[in-house]
Amino acid sequence: PPRSTLFPYTTLFRSPVSERIEPSGMPDPEHMEALRVLAKAGNMRAIRKKAEELAVLNPRYRSFTDRIIQLSIGYESKALLRLVEKHAQPIEPMEQVANS
Repeated sequence: PPRSTLFPYTTLFRSPVSERIEPSGMPDPEHMEALRVLAKAGNMRAIRKKAEELAVLNPRYRSFTDRIIQLSIGYESKALLRLVEKHAQPIEPMEQVANS
């Protein structure tokens, strides 16, 4: 049988990591930091759970969280970390914010 009948869901994992995600669809910096920590640890199950929680928290995050979930299911830890780090903004300590 053709490969597509054996693996009907493989097309889910083919979209590029660099696909554009609108800034309004990005989770808050605190959530992004949590995703970054999980991605760095390589904990695919925990990052998938966190992404699912974020998608429920705010439907605007769906495009981003779907991509995170796709990468975690495919155990693409390096691509997942690159994606999270690309979109994460560093959290500034409150002292620096207050002094600026």
